[in-house]
Amino acid sequence: MTTTSWKHLVTDNPMLVEITRTRRRFMSLGAGRSVNSGVIAVLIMCYLGLLLGVLRFREDIAPIGLIFAQTAIFTILAPALLHGSIAGERERRSWDILMAAPVSKAQIVAGKFLGALTVLGIGFALFLFPTLITLAFYRGHTPIVPFLGAEAISASFGILLCALTIFLSARARRSFMALGTTLTTLLLTLLAIPGLVATLTMGNDVALEFACYFNPFWALVALVRLSDGSHISNGMPALVYGLPQVAFYLGFSAILLAWSINTLIFADNDVKFKPRKASDA
Repeated sequence: MTTTSWKHLVTDNPMLVEITRTRRRFMSLGAGRSVNSGVIAVLIMCYLGLLLGVLRFREDIAPIGLIFAQTAIFTILAPALLHGSIAGERERRSWDILMAAPVSKAQIVAGKFLGALTVLGIGFALFLFPTLITLAFYRGHTPIVPFLGAEAISASFGILLCALTIFLSARARRSFMALGTTLTTLLLTLLAIPGLVATLTMGNDVALEFACYFNPFWALVALVRLSDGSHISNGMPALVYGLPQVAFYLGFSAILLAWSINTLIFADNDVKFKPRKASDA
């Protein structure tokens, strides 16, 4: 990214107000925020319980096991934060006002994306503390390379989840439709397709490996086996997991964000979601 693009999308982007807006919407306390206060109180209790459990059983909890749980939370949290990012603006009839503001389509997408990414970053930081405790005390000993690979997979998959949800929200007319489409996509890619492949191939290791190679949870399990000095079921070294998945998640995220911008450019209010053909003009 050039310096000009960085300034346009980040440092000089008025849509970075989305970071504050997201924080106020989901993390604010006080009068009129009883639902938020209740949810945050439950989350604090769950986090304190997690810390106590980690401290009590720090020698028995594998660090990558916590990263597995972190990734599962990201899988739910990202769609919850972003399913209404664009579709919600159309639904609330505030899209025309946003279009009249002195901001570009790229700034809108970047602002929405960075707003949600800030929340995921806070979650990542909160999980990092107990994960480091287990890394230091786990009796099974987790090598640093698989640990860093697992953290990179979880973080980059969180970025991909944000980009995917924004893309589907940009192509939807209603927030509920965007949320349903996002969750259905994740259900198919993470569970249904691997399960179907396993059933049709009678558990063939090579076919299942191909179907699940970019599945983050499959990759995390492979890294656990690497940390134990073993191999995955078809004999392939688990060392092939980590960098390829991270590169794929980040590259596909960039494609989805660029596609989201194009969707907004071609959108006419909440009606058109692709460019008109020359024959239709």
